[in-house]
Amino acid sequence: MSLFTRYNLLLSLSTLILVLQMWLNSGNMSVYAATLTNPHSMQGYITNYDDLHYYMNYKMIRGVTPKEEWKHSYTLRRVGLYVVGYPIFFVFGFYWGGEITSFLIVLFAFLYFIRFIRKKYGVPAAYAGMLLCSCYTGIMYWIGSPFAQNTIFPISVLVYIIMYNLENTENLKQAILWWILLGILFTGYDLFILFLPAVFFYYCSKRKWLWAFLSALFIFLPQVLVELALQSYGALAHNENKDLYLVILNAWLTQFTLPDFIQHLKELPQIFVQNILDTGFIVLPSLFLVIFSVAQIAYRFKLNKIETSLLLGMLWLWLFLNLAPTYAHHWQLRGVDMARIYQPLFIVMVMYIVRFANYLSHTNKTRIRAYFILLFFSFFTCVWLNTGGWFENKITQKMYRNFYRHSDDDAYLKNIAHFGKRPLGF
Repeated sequence: MSLFTRYNLLLSLSTLILVLQMWLNSGNMSVYAATLTNPHSMQGYITNYDDLHYYMNYKMIRGVTPKEEWKHSYTLRRVGLYVVGYPIFFVFGFYWGGEITSFLIVLFAFLYFIRFIRKKYGVPAAYAGMLLCSCYTGIMYWIGSPFAQNTIFPISVLVYIIMYNLENTENLKQAILWWILLGILFTGYDLFILFLPAVFFYYCSKRKWLWAFLSALFIFLPQVLVELALQSYGALAHNENKDLYLVILNAWLTQFTLPDFIQHLKELPQIFVQNILDTGFIVLPSLFLVIFSVAQIAYRFKLNKIETSLLLGMLWLWLFLNLAPTYAHHWQLRGVDMARIYQPLFIVMVMYIVRFANYLSHTNKTRIRAYFILLFFSFFTCVWLNTGGWFENKITQKMYRNFYRHSDDDAYLKNIAHFGKRPLGF
């Protein structure tokens, strides 16, 4: 088979576009750093203040003593990136090692995901996947920082692929291996709180009650083992980041009042709409809502069981956080300030759009061409927004700020103007 087929050329082009956008959002253009009012500095580039904690991850993996230099970090449980990239970290150090590892795992996830889509849903669906993922803004937000958040995109796409495999697995031993692999993935970032319930709900929908229970047990097992290993190694058992969900749970158990609940219930519709738009960076959720509406009305094209289960897994967390009784903590997970919590919602939107591309490809050429015109429009809009820091795009600034409202509204463009437009290598 020739390497110079249209498919391979378009895959290469989409990969190049992805890498170029990632690079343009690195260094001083790092979104997570530039959206902070007073960013830190490392290796000549600005960083987010999370660098203090993730640098402790690096110290722990390197076996630095005394342990007081790293045991206070609230990110130690996110060991996946630093274990996978250990040889790279060893050679290039924390900052460059983290950036190289992050670029590589995102590229691997992108290519593996497109391969999965092509194999399961066909070439038109793969083209749709290329257009959606090569400009996914959620990659660009984190890629300029050598942090564990860069595993969110790879973990999310791999979760969907594993759930697809689980859907076709009737052997319990094989299912257990898949569940454990899911649990290992979640040592990269704290996504089990979204995806573990999704797998549980999936098996409940199939009335496989024992499998639902066992899946939760085996998915959570690597988290327990990592926590035990960390504590035996000298890490602190508690910190304010790790214990925040326990604070919220305690509020549910001890501080529930009906007037407070009703007040939070009234706020839900506005929060719901805002969270969906903000966590998907405007374009993707808008595209999804248009396509979903047309697909439902004209074709009755439904979400599949995997996508429905993923939505239920995210919905339970959203309700748990937003209906919780008022609690005292300087990090508030209720409301619109931290839409970033629900970022994995993108995988549901992407897969529905991709599957619908496959469906339309079996109808007529006019419809599929019109569909790809819409996808191209969203693609170019995303690229325009993703590179907005290079030409002072205030819409880009607002989009990034709404994803995670952790600083001043105008910090992004101010920092770029102050520190200079320098990606990695300059």
